[in-house]
Amino acid sequence: MRGSLAVKELDWFNLATAQALNPPFNVILGTDVVYYPELVEPLVRTLAALSDEATQVVIVNERRSPRVHAMFFKAMTAEFKYQKLAMDQVGDLFDVSVFDGFIFRKKRKTV
Repeated sequence: MRGSLAVKELDWFNLATAQALNPPFNVILGTDVVYYPELVEPLVRTLAALSDEATQVVIVNERRSPRVHAMFFKAMTAEFKYQKLAMDQVGDLFDVSVFDGFIFRKKRKTV
């Protein structure tokens, strides 16, 4: 398999930085990105700006705050459909009972 990988810092509060990256991307990977309620909406807006219907947005998070997790999930599912990752396949690397993983894909826009 051939391809490329790039890692860039991204300001969730400035969508121009997202557009400067020339989206959409094939895969967006986020780990441990859902923890402060004030970051939920900027994160979801940024993920939407970086993706299209073919993009896989993979998010894995430790469950710290049920309220913030619910806020994130509500905001994401307004624009994205999802599939839960099978965390039991991780093995004995860490306690998977405190983590959630999802693959999100943008919903088709209806005209």
